[in-house]
Amino acid sequence: MVAADVRLNQPVCLRLGPLRIEPAKRRLLHDDGRELFLEPKVIQVLAALIRADGEILSRDDLVDRVWGGRAIGDEAVFRAVSRLRQTTEGIAAGVFRIETIPKAGYRLVAESPAPPPLERVVPTPAAPVSRRGLVLAAGAAAVAGPAILAIARRPGMAAKRERLAVLPFAAGEGTAASLVDGFVTELPDKAGRLAGMDTVGAASSFRSPMEKRHPAGVAGFLGATLVLRGEVSVSAGEMTVSTELRGAPDGDILWSDMRRGPTSDLFRLRDGLLARIAASAGVAGPPSAGRPVDPEALLLYLTARARRSIGRAEMASGIEALLDCAVARDPGFAEAWAALGGVRLRNAYRQWITAPRGTVFDRDRLTAAIAAAHRASDLQPTLTEPYLTIASAMGYLGAWSEAHRATQEALKRNGVAAATLLKLGQRRAAVAQSR
Repeated sequence: MVAADVRLNQPVCLRLGPLRIEPAKRRLLHDDGRELFLEPKVIQVLAALIRADGEILSRDDLVDRVWGGRAIGDEAVFRAVSRLRQTTEGIAAGVFRIETIPKAGYRLVAESPAPPPLERVVPTPAAPVSRRGLVLAAGAAAVAGPAILAIARRPGMAAKRERLAVLPFAAGEGTAASLVDGFVTELPDKAGRLAGMDTVGAASSFRSPMEKRHPAGVAGFLGATLVLRGEVSVSAGEMTVSTELRGAPDGDILWSDMRRGPTSDLFRLRDGLLARIAASAGVAGPPSAGRPVDPEALLLYLTARARRSIGRAEMASGIEALLDCAVARDPGFAEAWAALGGVRLRNAYRQWITAPRGTVFDRDRLTAAIAAAHRASDLQPTLTEPYLTIASAMGYLGAWSEAHRATQEALKRNGVAAATLLKLGQRRAAVAQSR
């Protein structure tokens, strides 16, 4: 029997224009406040059709994805589709329609445009930015590169740079793996933004064939000077993070650490751990964390982070949907807004780079990315990521002065991150030149 592809117990949220689809709650929620609850199989069929992204799903496809391949009559699929069509006369009117393709199956067609951008408006460039314009802009960035890198390597940074590898953490009994993976994925990303600290990417650390061996061997394999491993347990809303830091080349334990607190205070636990790692490396720690976060929004965010670390393009829209639901659940969640801006930017870039030659960037997508980044920086001004998103998006739009100002703001917060932005821009420009 084939496992059902669309499950109700997963923290997944989907969006079609003004309509948010929450399979776990069996709910459709419209931006105007209307809501409608559907039968489990009906909303699972809707989720399967949305994820098909306009492709036709046959009856057998739906049976596999929704009913797990069990033998059912044709009427079950027909009833579910008929119920969905009824919603298009009410809460989903003008949002989508379901087409029947004779002798083939069903296809969902989105009719609603993307929701309007939030808060701030992007300045209108003098002309659309083509690939040639981006290549020229990248050339200017290459000329400015040494200056930016010089600022990034300003005095005060440690002469010896420690290199941290974070190995997969164990999940305590009853603790969601997505929460643990998201938490661990955050650590090398945030540690790598500390001045004077290098990190091994989460994907490399997690996939290391030596991950179950002694940390000294792992350090040698990954070129790390510090290795962190541990366990995360959650029980009754309380989180316990147990860790140990080992040094290379001998793998000796430098310290062991245990931190407890409400799950909603995960970022305080994370930043406290990063502060201790930074002290061991002789570098400055991270800024203080923001306010507690809604637990459900936090799980959505961490699930998105864990999927984002895998780096598969087909997961991009699902990751954006998870973050969209996280900020809908907790509008004051600054780090989720920052991640949403970055994901929207990357999705816009993926769409552009796979489009025919001469295609310009989707302005609405870039505007939405900038709006999310602005929201994040308003909520938590110490974050660096929102300014990196704004700088890149403004550059793609040809708004060079705004891009420059955003880069300067990023430099004020983290020179290393600004240098990373430059390298990313140069890599993307090289892709553009190759096309």
